[in-house]
Amino acid sequence: MANVSNDRIIYLSDCNVTMNMYTLVASGPPSTIAPIIPSRGNLEIIYNRLKNNCSRHLTVYKKEDIPEHFHYTHNRRITPIFAVADKGWQISPDRHQRLDNLKGNHGYSNLISSMHPFFIARGPLFKEGYLSEPFRNVDIYPLMCDLLGIEPASNNGSLARVQHLLKSNKTKNSYSFLIVLVILIFIVFGFMSYGIVSFCANHHCKMRRYGQIYDLGTDDFDL
Repeated sequence: MANVSNDRIIYLSDCNVTMNMYTLVASGPPSTIAPIIPSRGNLEIIYNRLKNNCSRHLTVYKKEDIPEHFHYTHNRRITPIFAVADKGWQISPDRHQRLDNLKGNHGYSNLISSMHPFFIARGPLFKEGYLSEPFRNVDIYPLMCDLLGIEPASNNGSLARVQHLLKSNKTKNSYSFLIVLVILIFIVFGFMSYGIVSFCANHHCKMRRYGQIYDLGTDDFDL
């Protein structure tokens, strides 16, 4: 999150780019980014005017030039022009637009450390007291799938990049838990079986099973 103010607004109209020249794909003014769809024939005009007139606090890219670290290039929905405000600055189409009186905003370059979220995890499979180097948000999905034992769908994350968060004996712990569980189940059933047999032996009862009678005593009666 970064501190913002309505005193630090980049108005596209001040750059000689008027609203009839484009469609702005944004949640509303002000915004930290400006995905722009130029009207027919205006792509080069808008790009050059923004580059020449608004470059002080605004970085402008054509779709094919968007840096890879944004992970915002290889999709048909990416707009032909993409503008990003400097940290603490915001973008609005013109001075007649109503502005939200924001005190903080996010969505600036992901190279800025204050834009990074934090990740806290606790559980038997995570290392204790471990401080990790930063990793990508997209890696959380394969991590959660691994912990739940489910197959992840196709995604851009990587379990290998977050494997260091887990205890090295994760698989060993899982198998140990299953072995202990199976042993406990056998012990419980063993005590139950011993109790039933002892009860019937002491009370001279008979038991029916699969149509046959097993005589456990001398008295002639059925349970």
